[in-house]
Amino acid sequence: MYINTFKYTPKDVSCQLCTEYVKKLGCTSSSQSPLISVSADGENCDRSLAPPLPTKSATLRGPRTSCPWLAERIEAGVVGYREAVLETFPHERRLFQRLNLLIKHYPGSLWSNEQHERRMQYQCAVQGYRRRRDTNAYYAAMYLLTSNDDIYRRTANCFCKDGIEFGYFCYLMEYSCLKTIANKHKTSIRKIIRQYKDGKTWSVPYETKAGTKRVRPVKIADCKRGEASDIIYQRKKFSWKTTIRQRLNARVCELCGCKEADLYEVHVIRDLNELGNSDWETVMKKKRRKTLVVCSKCHERIHRH
Repeated sequence: MYINTFKYTPKDVSCQLCTEYVKKLGCTSSSQSPLISVSADGENCDRSLAPPLPTKSATLRGPRTSCPWLAERIEAGVVGYREAVLETFPHERRLFQRLNLLIKHYPGSLWSNEQHERRMQYQCAVQGYRRRRDTNAYYAAMYLLTSNDDIYRRTANCFCKDGIEFGYFCYLMEYSCLKTIANKHKTSIRKIIRQYKDGKTWSVPYETKAGTKRVRPVKIADCKRGEASDIIYQRKKFSWKTTIRQRLNARVCELCGCKEADLYEVHVIRDLNELGNSDWETVMKKKRRKTLVVCSKCHERIHRH
């Protein structure tokens, strides 16, 4: 087995050695470009920054083409972030405006933080080198999965010698969902699957204005067969703090209906199942709330009870 250890240097990727280089015109691969200025001297030309041209230079306009040796120049370290972004994406004017905004707000590092860099370096060291697996798409997926600590902890076991296998990840997500439902109903996972069985899989029914609908776990195979919808419903978060604040500002006792009390307080319980049959407990059961906004007199009466 032969392992190639050769690495490109700035001298190896000089524009004078390029097949697209013409002495009088400079780099012709970027010719006819309204966004790129090409220098005709012997050094590497910056194809994206478009600096003021020297005396021996030419600005060429027309359809833009990318550098055929971009990967080698990136390895040599002579390509900046701006040029790499502009050369990688399709050359469309609408997209160029968005890319310019991205480049303008570039923080100076591709890593979100130091932990992001450490996580990816650790995974690269653990997985080792495999020629067929280590593609640009593989490293791009690894970059995204290691960017967040929570996502990384959930998907760390998906990395394998053949690539990234999300089958185990799907199993963990489905198991986590079943475990949550089982704990809520104080039963076992097996009973939950029997209760919500729907053909070969399981699904949870819920009522809507249009009738009963069901939510079921979806896998990649279902998406490929067109059996799953990619609609993501945006649900509003329930802000309990705002609700209690609004109820206090209303200055109405939810037990006796008093509106002229000097002080209103919040009575809190641990579990609705612990409630009895008294008047204030009946009110909390009807409201299905663990909190009750009451006046100071009612609050004293509740604690005396």
